[in-house]
Amino acid sequence: MKKLLIILLLLPIFTSFCWGETAAALRAESVKNFKEAQQCYGETSKSERWEEALECAKYSLELGEILFDRKQKNLAALYHNYGLMLAKNGNYNDSFYALSEALNLYEDIYGPDSENVGWLLVDLAEGAPQQLRLHSFSYKTYKKALTIFSQKKYYRPLTYAEIALRASSRLSGMGLTPKSLKWAIDIAEHAHAIFAEELGTDSYKASMAAFTLGKLKYFKEDYSGAIGMLEKSLANKNFEILANSLLVKIYIQTDRPEMEDKHAQMLLKSSYAINNKYKPVFVGIPSYPVKAEKHGIQGYAVISLIITKTGGIRDPNVIEESPKSWGFGKAAMEVASKLRYSPQFVDGEAQEVSDVLYKFTFNMAQ
Repeated sequence: MKKLLIILLLLPIFTSFCWGETAAALRAESVKNFKEAQQCYGETSKSERWEEALECAKYSLELGEILFDRKQKNLAALYHNYGLMLAKNGNYNDSFYALSEALNLYEDIYGPDSENVGWLLVDLAEGAPQQLRLHSFSYKTYKKALTIFSQKKYYRPLTYAEIALRASSRLSGMGLTPKSLKWAIDIAEHAHAIFAEELGTDSYKASMAAFTLGKLKYFKEDYSGAIGMLEKSLANKNFEILANSLLVKIYIQTDRPEMEDKHAQMLLKSSYAINNKYKPVFVGIPSYPVKAEKHGIQGYAVISLIITKTGGIRDPNVIEESPKSWGFGKAAMEVASKLRYSPQFVDGEAQEVSDVLYKFTFNMAQ
């Protein structure tokens, strides 16, 4: 009886010891898997394999929720990475919620006016669902971010200018209110001044800021101001097509046929040069729009895109479609992501190339 009692008394201690060993082994396994998932995320995101990177980011977050408590910086960063990858894969609704969760954690950990929060706000503005972006969400979010980066302890001219340019450029594609339009023009002017001083007036960034400012002034119907900035953007050849296209439009609206003809000729020359410079190595075949095919309608769609460092593409947008309302733009966008280019190198380093145009032509079989 006494021997049995001793065994019964030792049983809880033994069980606790075994459970402790099991828990330690499980945690060690989780840590190992977490490190592998993080390595996977680093490699796939660096090489822009976004679908794989999303899976790695998701698994990292699942393990992170086991390994870290909510007050740890690691968990906030994992939500941030997961939100970014969701946006890269076009899942903007889930991205918005993941980035919002990261924002709450960052604010608790670093404070609401911290640099970490500023960068998260930029990503949140750019990864928000379309319906939110159309209702001034991006404008307000960008504004909060730039308020943070304008603080003396965080202010770095080129960083501020980069964010201001990203904000004004993205906002220029939305339905701006008079208030948000004025703000977008103000920050674009600030960005242009910084880039022109720091990098030169003919630099890519200064010209991009000039083009964005010209477009915003066009929206404001300040045609004289728009023409001045668009002319400045022509200092960099990357903006010849976009700037000349808008200048032609302005001169048509202001009834100045001689200037319209001048920039139309410039547009033809630059369009030929640019479209022959960047030739894709692979092009997906778009489906012919059913409605257009049924009625025997032929047409085309011009896509603006960015060539990534690895030769992939991102941020495709339809900038021209003819004739409209027959589905040519939609059909082109469905295969635009399949375009592949040779990586573009400058001084031995791969570079992104913005504002590259590709034309999808839809002809009926003879």
